[in-house]
Parts: sequence; C-alpha cells; structure tokens
Amino acid sequence: MRFEDWDFAVLINACEVMIWVGLAVVVALRPLFPPVQPAQLLKEARLRRWMAIALVLFGLSDAVEIGSGAWWRPWWLLAWKATCVIAISVIGSVLYLRSRERDEKDLSA
Repeated sequence: MRFEDWDFAVLINACEVMIWVGLAVVVALRPLFPPVQPAQLLKEARLRRWMAIALVLFGLSDAVEIGSGAWWRPWWLLAWKATCVIAISVIGSVLYLRSRERDEKDLSA
C-alpha cells in the first residue's frame, strides 16, 4: 500500500501507532526523572515495564488494523486489542492506587 493510497482512517491509525508507542516511552522513562524516590523505582519499575509493553502491543495492533481494515476483523485482532485494553486498565489502576497511597503517606508524615 503506497502512502498516496491511504485514506483518512488509515492515516489516523498510523498516527495512533506513534501515539501509543510514544506513550509507552514516556511511561517507561518516567522513573528516571525527579521527584521519584529510590523506593518508588523498585516498587513501580516492573509495573511500568508491563504497562509500556501493553502500550506498544496496543500500538502494533493499530498497525495490523491498517492492513485488515477493521479493528474487529480478524477475530484475533479484536481479542488482541481487548487483552491490551484490560492489561492497560488493570496496570494503570494499580499504579494510580499506589500513587494515592504514597501521597497519603507523604501528607500524614
């Protein structure tokens, strides 16, 4: 498929690939910048790596969607996307709850 043959939907999906991969880079690199404490790095590094992997895989599913023409076709693409959404939601929730616990401890100290 040549770039000239791309329609608007394909262009949007190509942008989504870049957005999800870019977000994965931000999530993965976030612990390297202040005000992150060393204890936080150990607790959250593994979760952040899994989140980055899930984001990259979700971005790659958009690349596959460009070729298939739909997010629900073939069936395994829908399953792939659903798995990524569930993983991103669960990991994101755990990271959010941990950050709230940490903030509450900081306020009480």
